[in-house]
Amino acid sequence: MNTNYEKFSKELNGFLAGIENAVISTYGNERYAPEETYEYTKEDMIRIIKEGDSFERSRLSLTFYRVNGLYSALIHHYSNFLLYLYVLSVKPSAKKMPFSKYEKEYYQALNYLEDSDMYNLSMKIFNEVLVKGGYYVLATRTNTSVVLQDLPFEYCRCRFLDLNGYDVVEFNLEYFNSVKNQIDRELLLNTYPKEIVKEYNKYLKGKRDRWLPLSTKYAFYLNIFEEKPFFLNTLLSLIDIEKKKEYQDQFDKKQLGTLITLEPELLKDGDFAIEPNEMKVLHKGAVANVGKPLGAKILSTYAKVNVHKLANDNSAKITNEDILDSFYADAGISYKLFNADTDKTAEFILQKDLAFCVKFGEKIAKFFERILLLLLNTKKVEFSVNILPVAQFNKEEEFKKSKELLAFGYSFLIPHILAGGKQSNLLSLKQLENDGLDLDSVLKPLMSAYTTSGKNLPQEKVKEEEKPVGKEENQL
Repeated sequence: MNTNYEKFSKELNGFLAGIENAVISTYGNERYAPEETYEYTKEDMIRIIKEGDSFERSRLSLTFYRVNGLYSALIHHYSNFLLYLYVLSVKPSAKKMPFSKYEKEYYQALNYLEDSDMYNLSMKIFNEVLVKGGYYVLATRTNTSVVLQDLPFEYCRCRFLDLNGYDVVEFNLEYFNSVKNQIDRELLLNTYPKEIVKEYNKYLKGKRDRWLPLSTKYAFYLNIFEEKPFFLNTLLSLIDIEKKKEYQDQFDKKQLGTLITLEPELLKDGDFAIEPNEMKVLHKGAVANVGKPLGAKILSTYAKVNVHKLANDNSAKITNEDILDSFYADAGISYKLFNADTDKTAEFILQKDLAFCVKFGEKIAKFFERILLLLLNTKKVEFSVNILPVAQFNKEEEFKKSKELLAFGYSFLIPHILAGGKQSNLLSLKQLENDGLDLDSVLKPLMSAYTTSGKNLPQEKVKEEEKPVGKEENQL
């Protein structure tokens, strides 16, 4: 084997062994593989939507996602909607335990979530689910962390549930054979756990079939309702939109904008003032100087012509609203999603979108809870991840609500997180301000720094104010 490859392979293994929180994408790398797009007829699309398998549906959706601006904007709107702000807490149990007993696990879990860039990871997962219909991922535990590795959608399936109700992911080992270059295949195998590589070698020897069931402890599957791109039904409307646009262009071209008539005058004796050959010259000049620059039609005639108004028939014209109606109807969303005409309309639409995205946010939260179980590998304590129902449009309002709830003894963490802070640094920040920088004595809140209460006044002033007030000598 090539010595350069052996050296690189060892370096890669060392990198993967020492990696902390990461997401490894081992398929669909667009830097090295060109984007595949496919041509579809309307009949093909109807067949795929009604009868196609998950791979055909995902490929159809992915093609439109790459080439159609309206479809991709719809996907991005929902995948980027939530801010994925979260609160980590301990799941309640019958046995109460002091914080000191699980303090190490708490900070380990918290640091993992914060180092994982949860916002971008959650946004990516939601995007994959909306475009392809599902997301498969493999988790590998290292000495100090958990590495997440994307599994190729086209080579995975999910048909069963285990006793805990978790989806059982089956991985098609033929995926490795799809990489034709041997060196690239070896590099790919080095990114997968040894147990999977071992089963792949058995498959090459004919000792097992190609579908490998993966443990629900390490393999995860996320979708919305079924393994189908959520907005797949809108694609037929997109095709209709393109056809209507082509029809509208042809319709506009067929309309006559301007018609100019050249009619020679009659002399007193009834003869025409211009001879036919002279009329021909005038016609050519009018076409060259007026007709072509203005796109006008030139009619030269000796007969009397009645010219009617030639204008576009607005009743036959297709407006943008007409074109988009079917698309929004198929998507099950308001046609004012991207162009709300009033603030109340916009708020109502965004509230509906928030309700939809929060449901998937709950699945993301459950996914991270299972990752933390794998990370901590302990039965002593279980943590709960709560993704807050907060998007950009209601962040300020939720912040105000959380501050009002502080008066009733509610969470200090939520206002801190909504203000842009991290759960892990609230306590350390206050300790730094009060103990390290002594800001508690230097900076006083307005209500205590400028109050007229006795404790904040100089002693001389207090004594002076405590003296009894006597009558003035000249008081009547």
